[in-house]
Amino acid sequence: MIFPFLQCVEMNMGITKRPHAVVLAIPTQGHIKPMMQFSKILSARGFYITFVNTEFIQAKMTKSGSGNSMADFRFETLPDGLPPHHGRTTQVDELCKSISENWPPLFEELIEKLEKSLDVPPLTCIVYNSHLSWAQKTAKRLGIPGICFWTASACGLNIYFSAPLLMEKGFIPLKDKSYLTNGYLEEELTCVPGMPLLRMKDVPSLYYDDKPLHFRIFNTPKPRLAMTADFMLINTFDELEEPVMQALRARFPVYGIGPLLLSAAAAAEQQNGTVQYDFCEFMDRRKKLYAMAGRSGARFCCLCVLWKHNSYV
Repeated sequence: MIFPFLQCVEMNMGITKRPHAVVLAIPTQGHIKPMMQFSKILSARGFYITFVNTEFIQAKMTKSGSGNSMADFRFETLPDGLPPHHGRTTQVDELCKSISENWPPLFEELIEKLEKSLDVPPLTCIVYNSHLSWAQKTAKRLGIPGICFWTASACGLNIYFSAPLLMEKGFIPLKDKSYLTNGYLEEELTCVPGMPLLRMKDVPSLYYDDKPLHFRIFNTPKPRLAMTADFMLINTFDELEEPVMQALRARFPVYGIGPLLLSAAAAAEQQNGTVQYDFCEFMDRRKKLYAMAGRSGARFCCLCVLWKHNSYV
């Protein structure tokens, strides 16, 4: 759970005043939701939160009633660099490319504004999505921790960081499209540290689809820059992915802080910030459909909890 991580961060930051976390997320649903849940937990622990959104996403959240700033939880916006009528919700490649080109200087301007503001506590850490690793440079310049947040599973992170290894051994890229149907995807992979026996069809389809931008993104040093972060956070827990977490910890400091859905719910109920809930007790008090732990259809190890009434962002 998240509690041990918070203790470690608070100790390493040497916090004597109220901590202030700036949270920077890729503007897609699968990234914003867990980072919002994480931000709520930090808020329950006494953190002041500045959550950075695109103007487009912030407008949607405000319209739904979930994007209103509060006394200790504020939203700031940056433009995504795309025209108003761009299909940014479906053309994610173009959105990510535009953000990587436009956000770094704009984020620096925002940080400068926050530093000069008398209305917010001094900045104590920057929490950024793993695809926005350039934010680590800002954290280093300010002399505060930069905390990289991987919103998916430890298995997913391990596979992405293993791309150079898979290339070295000749598994990727595919030689041609015939490899999608000639049985090659049944090829066994035993070389990825910490992972169970995999087949090529078990790895993310980004490695063998026909979208070259995806492959270029994960075939560059940018995602691996996340290893320069002071901490790496993953939306998982050790009991679910222990061998993989051990393999990742051999590379860099990493914490499993999930399942965030449960922790955020617990934080909402216990405003004193104690988020160490007994899983079974918590679930017994909810109208749930089912809980599932294991490898999902998306080929990632994950935890899914579905409730009939889920009010969390």
